[in-house]
Amino acid sequence: MKTPTTMTTPTQQNNIRDVSLSTDVATLVKTLEAQYAHMSQDEARQILEKAHDTVWDSEELLSVFEVSHFEPPLVHVIRKTDGQRGTVAFIDSPRFYFSFQETARSCT
Repeated sequence: MKTPTTMTTPTQQNNIRDVSLSTDVATLVKTLEAQYAHMSQDEARQILEKAHDTVWDSEELLSVFEVSHFEPPLVHVIRKTDGQRGTVAFIDSPRFYFSFQETARSCT
């Protein structure tokens, strides 16, 4: 059984809290929007980097990954260096991608 992925987001007081990606999608999208929409781009990126290490803007994401499809709050991607499939979470405003999670490779 796969354990739920956890994504860290700040509260309105800029503290860090965990939000499970297994939360229903509508609730998760609303939570992410509420947490980051009021922040500057630099502030949101700093908080995401503290929680998730690697954060990409749209241009950076496309230099590392091929985008397969969007399924908010996730984007299904393929890493260009090795063909590894996975997902990244994203926030819409400011637009950042983070928390790359590999998915199982299919046997071919």
